[in-house]
Amino acid sequence: PDTVARLTEDKVIFAIKEASGSIIQIQQLCQKVNGSLQVLSGDDAMTMPLMAVGGVGVVSVASNIVPRAMRQWVATMTERNFVKARELRQHLQQPVFLRRQGKTGAVARHGAGAKVDGQRAILTVGSPLAARI
Repeated sequence: PDTVARLTEDKVIFAIKEASGSIIQIQQLCQKVNGSLQVLSGDDAMTMPLMAVGGVGVVSVASNIVPRAMRQWVATMTERNFVKARELRQHLQQPVFLRRQGKTGAVARHGAGAKVDGQRAILTVGSPLAARI
């Protein structure tokens, strides 16, 4: 948070994708920059807690699957209506916030009714795909 705050003061950055997974770190960052930096969630599932402590949105994977629903969800949180946002999140839970062995995108696309033609290889350290990259 201190380095980011310094870069914000020096006008080097104006936004950051925060994907640490630590709500304490996110809250400290939002307090330090006090609205002078757009703090965006880098994890769909952390968007609500991030926005509750001062973040402004999300760099979203889920928006590629259910863009209208994600836009409505974020807009509701921007209005600080977290009760309604929790209700909307329940509808997003099934098709979007699934994580099964790194297959989030394919599982979510299939759950949202999209045709999934085959499965992409999972990139892991030591895999043949990782060795080619």
